[in-house]
This record gives sequence, C-alpha cells and structure tokens, in this order.
Amino acid sequence: MYFPRKVKWTFFVVTTLFSLVQPLSANHTSINDTAIEMIHVGLILDAQSWVGKIVDSCISMAISDFYSRNHHYQTKLVVHTRDSGGDPLLLLSQALVFLENFKSDAIIVAENSAGVKILVELGSRVKIPIISLFATGQSLSSFEYPHLIQIGEDESSRAKAIAAIVEAFSWRSAILIYEDNDSARPILSNVTGFHLDQHVALLTSSTDEEIVQQLVKLMSLQMTVYVVHMSPILASRLFLNAKQLGMMTQGYAWITTDMITNFMNSMDPSVFESMQGVVGFKPHIPASKELHKFAIRWRSKNLNENKNLEEMEMNVYGIWGYDMVWAVATAAERVMTRHPHILHQETRLSMNFTTIRSSESGLVFMDELLQSRFEGISGGFQLTNGRLIPKEIEIVNVFKGERIIGYWNPENGIASIMKEENHTETN
Repeated sequence: MYFPRKVKWTFFVVTTLFSLVQPLSANHTSINDTAIEMIHVGLILDAQSWVGKIVDSCISMAISDFYSRNHHYQTKLVVHTRDSGGDPLLLLSQALVFLENFKSDAIIVAENSAGVKILVELGSRVKIPIISLFATGQSLSSFEYPHLIQIGEDESSRAKAIAAIVEAFSWRSAILIYEDNDSARPILSNVTGFHLDQHVALLTSSTDEEIVQQLVKLMSLQMTVYVVHMSPILASRLFLNAKQLGMMTQGYAWITTDMITNFMNSMDPSVFESMQGVVGFKPHIPASKELHKFAIRWRSKNLNENKNLEEMEMNVYGIWGYDMVWAVATAAERVMTRHPHILHQETRLSMNFTTIRSSESGLVFMDELLQSRFEGISGGFQLTNGRLIPKEIEIVNVFKGERIIGYWNPENGIASIMKEENHTETN
C-alpha cells in the first residue's frame, strides 16, 4: 500500500516514541482466566475528557455484564486502556504499544483527532479492526479501508439533515461556520439542498479577537442563519462571543451539528446559557427498559467509585462503546469456535528501522464483526459498509434546557417539527 510522505514521516516519529509510553490503567477483566483464550483489545482515549471517562466506565461495565451472562464462553476480552491526552502522535504511539506489548486483536479509539486517519492506515497494514467511536468526518470507504469500523453520521447524512432543518423553518439560505481541520472540513463538499451564501473557517488556535472579527464581518452581511460545525471547545468560545455581540437574540438563527450537540450536556453553564435558541441535531437513542436500567446502574456505580463523574450524564459515545464491546466479544467467540486454527496467527511487517506484528486472523475477525446483529442498549445493532449509522436523529432546541422538537431520517425526512416562539423566520 502506498503511503504519502507525510504519513511515512509520522510513522517514523511514532515508532521512535512508542516504547517510552507507560500504561494508564489495569485491564478491564475480572473472571477466571484458566483455560480461556485471551483476546486483547486496545482502548485509546483522552483520560482527562469527560467523554473519555464515560466511555472507559461504560466499557468496563460492558465487559462485566457480557461475561456474567456468557460465563461459558471459551474466549475473553482483555481491554487495555491507554491515555492519548488528545495528542495525535501519542495516540499512534499507544497503538504501537498495543500491537507489540499486548498483541492486540483490535483497537477501539474514543476520540476524534488527526491521528485517527493515520491509525486507520496502520490498521490496514497490520490487518486488525480499528473501531472509531467518532465518525472521522473524512471520506474513508470500507472498500479502501476494510479493517475500519466507524460509528455516527457520515458527512452526506449530516448535510441532508442540515438542509431538512433549513427547509423546515423556511430559511432559504445560510452561512457555514466550521473548524478548519480534517474532521470538520469535509462537510463543505457535501452541502446540498439549500443555498450556502458563504463559509467561514476558524482555526482551533483562533483567538477570541479573531473570532470576534469574523463575527463582526458576518453581521455586516445582514445574513442571519448560521450553521456551526466544529469541536465543542471552539464552539463554546464562538457562542460566548456571539452573545456578547448580540447575535444570539431575536432575528438570528443558529444550527449546530452533532459534533457540538452531542456534547451540550457537558458544556459550562455559561456556554449553555449563551446558546439559548440554538437548533441542533444528534443521534436518537430509542428509550428502552434495558437502557433505563443500565443508566441507573451506571450512575450508581460512578457515584460510589468516581466522584469526577457524579455531575455527568450518560452520553451516546458511552452507549455505543458498551454495545460495541458486546459485538467484539461475540465476534471473538465466533472466531474461536469457527476458525480456531487461525486465532493469534501473525507475521512480521517491516516499518522503518523496526518490525511490527501483522495479524493473520484480522480479516476473519472483521468479517465476524460485520455480521453482528443484536438488540443493544442503543437499539438495533447492525453495521452497514463498516459503519453503525443511527436510524434516526433528534432535532433539539436549546431553551432553558434541551428539548426535542422533531425527528429526521434519510428515508422519510423530518417526521414532525415544533417551531418555538424564539425562532424567527429570517432570510
């Protein structure tokens, strides 16, 4: 496989660093290891982020729940957790540690950074499943990357959802404000269904002064419908400054994508207050007794064990992480029972000045994963072309809280939408 010069250089840097990295935590395992085939899975997350903490706790519960119900299985997942600190290079270093030190059969990534794309390239080389709990935002096809599993909306679905909301509120056009990085930039080529008057790119490093300058320019255009697609950290600063400029008042309309809306319940109260009137969308997780019971157990467990999580609410990434572990554990058992002769077979792959393990069973493991069909706490779990796509999204309105005002799906469009008084018919 051909790798661009930039990717090759990154591999070189990472392979010089990976042996220096130390483990974050003990393995997520608690059952008797005797006569059980160990399936090692790496989990990379930002341990200081609230999403990282929630995903870590949910995956720990998933391991416990799965094997308490399937104690007769011949295999057991051993999840090794490592902290990337949100650093792309450290993310890749941790992945190499998994491959060499733990001989990992799969890697789960619970963050959205520039390192994920190169990690996917690495997964293709070493032939193990790379599971991203965040949609990468980039056009990564299952044909080109057969070892990649993604969760969440792709850019095409996001763009269609935006167009549906614009049409539902009779807004004829909008301005796109996005973060100029690999995760957010691809939406530009997918916008369809409405007129995009202009697009404004902000950098992660943009100062408040620079953000204000861009907002003042937008005010002078007298266009008042804005679509925001960026990381929650940058979005927080954008909305705080927009409020100071009087752009969150009657007459302005703001739409946020799931990249922001998924994180609303973790934002600082001052940021949430500045976002009053915003319309956003995020994946819909259908209510069920199983999800309700799990949420109660999760909160009870973390109130007792982790005071840092007591103010946090269950998030879609934790729910998806829980179900994904069930899928991986089930697939591992099927590989063991159907293809025991290839489990843990490997070859050595030359990379720069070192060699790295390459799995011989990765494609079989991936095939078993892709056949996963079950009812999880997130609803019906089924992968399509290597992606778990929510069947429906919620349209929410921020007004003294977060309220669902409608639903959308690709087949039927918007099923219903309730227009609130604080929305203004503009444009």
